Amino acid sequence: MIEQCFEISIFPYAPFPDSLLREVFGGTGLEPRKEDSCDCGNYLWEYPDVSPEQWEEIRKNLANNITALHMKKAIRGGQW
Repeated sequence: MIEQCFEISIFPYAPFPDSLLREVFGGTGLEPRKEDSCDCGNYLWEYPDVSPEQWEEIRKNLANNITALHMKKAIRGGQW
């Protein structure tokens, strides 16, 4: 598995709303784009071209963004 990746889990049978992409990617410096894979409501994005040093900074923003979405029950959870 690629180290520079993150995952969002949505509630069963719910479509992934494109409106969440802005909130997920906000402040990360990454361009919102379609996920690399999706399996049973778990959406995965991989960034093998991002250096581990850059990824550490990006992860901080992803953590804040994904946690905020989870707290307001917009997603089931996530990993970064």
